[in-house]
Amino acid sequence: MREVYEKRGLQGERVVFIHSRMRYELEMPEFYNTAGKPDFLDLTTKRTGYERFQTQNMRELVDKLEEQEEILKEALSPFCNAIFQRFHEQQQKWKQALSVIEELDCL
Repeated sequence: MREVYEKRGLQGERVVFIHSRMRYELEMPEFYNTAGKPDFLDLTTKRTGYERFQTQNMRELVDKLEEQEEILKEALSPFCNAIFQRFHEQQQKWKQALSVIEELDCL
């Protein structure tokens, strides 16, 4: 976002990050672009009175973020499966513990 401010001299309170159809878009009022859209901003979506943009740098960072999220998801999957499997193996003990807690709760 800093590059947008520096290159256009925009007021920060009117430019915000938004997650709409795409992740991490810059949303700004249309009147900011009346003098012509800067080359480094690529129009992604519009809504009434506002335009949403991304820069090449933003797209690259979002791509890296999504790659890392996928790696994390793949790493967590075997761990979660092992936890659920261990829980299921001890299902009878958990039922007994719950039964004891239910009885104590009634007292």
